[in-house]
Amino acid sequence: MGVWKKFYQNTKYNTTAKLLIEAVKYCKNKRNALDIGCGAGKDSVFLLKEGFRVLAIDSDNSVAEFIPTELLKSENFRLVIDSIEKFDLTKYRFDLINAQYSLPFISKDEFFPCIYRIIDSMSQDGIFVGQFFGLHDSWNKPTAKETFLSKKQAVNIFNNLNIIKLEEFEKDRPDASGRDKHWHVFDFIVEKNQQFARG
Repeated sequence: MGVWKKFYQNTKYNTTAKLLIEAVKYCKNKRNALDIGCGAGKDSVFLLKEGFRVLAIDSDNSVAEFIPTELLKSENFRLVIDSIEKFDLTKYRFDLINAQYSLPFISKDEFFPCIYRIIDSMSQDGIFVGQFFGLHDSWNKPTAKETFLSKKQAVNIFNNLNIIKLEEFEKDRPDASGRDKHWHVFDFIVEKNQQFARG
């Protein structure tokens, strides 16, 4: 079983991310949502119940095996098998973008251009909710493919936006595969309002 397939298997019964539940409370509109790295679809199910039309994207071909059948059959749900780095976001505007532990897996070379394309796809008053990995994360090694940021770098990404919530934490706990890991994470809820809209 591949790494991601094992991850989907281990997380398919997880509950909706608490940070996402909190973020939805700030949404002024509930039209279109983007679920980046949707995995087994638990957050997409929640967003659908909240009244959003959901575009869910994941780069692993096996992900559809773990998404509930009723979700796949919903006319308000669309699954795309592609990487967020390659997917064309220019024709979309999202009232909510959910990226639970997915964006750090964008490679260093593509990270910032991709993040700014994601931000540009936010609608007026749109909400972003997700995480970045910090420099103290135990996966941050010279050979790492993931992207790790200082707090200053993470905050600067949203320089022209309204940061509703920023929480930094470090803790030791197993990853989804059961391996020991030291986590260094920045949790964000961010709003793209009139005052902070990008040019």
